[in-house]
Formats: sequence, C-alpha cells, structure tokens
Amino acid sequence: MAFQAVNIRKRIVQSLPENAVGNILGSYSVLIREKIELQSLVSSLRKGLQEFIKSWLEHFQRNDLLSAILGHVKEISGLPEQESTDFYNFSSWCKMPLYEADFGWGKPTWVAIPIKEPYNVSVIMDTRDGGGIEAWLCLSEEDIAFLEHDEELLTYATFNPSII
Repeated sequence: MAFQAVNIRKRIVQSLPENAVGNILGSYSVLIREKIELQSLVSSLRKGLQEFIKSWLEHFQRNDLLSAILGHVKEISGLPEQESTDFYNFSSWCKMPLYEADFGWGKPTWVAIPIKEPYNVSVIMDTRDGGGIEAWLCLSEEDIAFLEHDEELLTYATFNPSII
C-alpha cells in the first residue's frame, strides 16, 4: 500500500494569496497486490493522483468538501489489515519555500523533517540552494544497508551530507 500526500491548496483555491497561512492537504493510496517494476508503481501513483484531484475538484465545485473528507475516511477504514500489508508513505515538500521562513532570527541554515512513523516513510524536499533534492528516508536497518551499497544510487546520492 503506497500513500502519497497532496497539497490541495495550489490546485483548488486560486483566490488565496500564496503566503496565506494554513494547510489544505489530502492523501490518496494505491494498493499493489504483486511485485512490480518502479515504472509501474510511478504510473499507478500518477493515475491515483489524477483520480484524487478530479474527485476533490468535483466536490470543491459543488461546495461539498465534507463529502470528500468523509469519503476519504471511509476509504481508509476499508484498508487491508496492517499485519498483512506493507505500507509505504511518500511526500514531497519540493517547491515549498521552507528556506525562506524567517521568524526574526534569520533564514534557516538547514530544515529538518520530524517523522513519527518508524519505517517506510520517504519525504523529498529542495536543498537550501535550490540546486538539488534532499530525501529523508525512514527504513529498516536492512533496507538502509542495501541502499548504502547500491552503486547506481551512490552515483547520484550522498548519505548524511554535511549541513553546513
């Protein structure tokens, strides 16, 4: 089961200024019943995102967001038993101006993401200079050990880079 968080604000509320405070977030899920290639997973996630956005837009146009929220809760309550299903949570904080936040003591040197779930969580965000992507992965020790020795990944990624 793959979960993806979605920033709904930029898709349905054009009348709010970009710097308005508050979140309008949602999430959708894709259930994969057999082992698939990465391209197929990405395709399934994209299709799920399109369906999710279409549904939210229809509810928004009818001024019926409560039904969308209740439908999402009903969908989640019908998920498979947790013991028999691997859950993977994905989120992207890219294009969010996190490094522009200034609460009076200057812009941040580094932005960290608190993650509560112990495993199978992936969050990506822009680097401070905007020239790259940081990926925060919370995986089992076995999965991390595998990634740390993946030659193809290591040609593109650095594990635990300096924050300075």
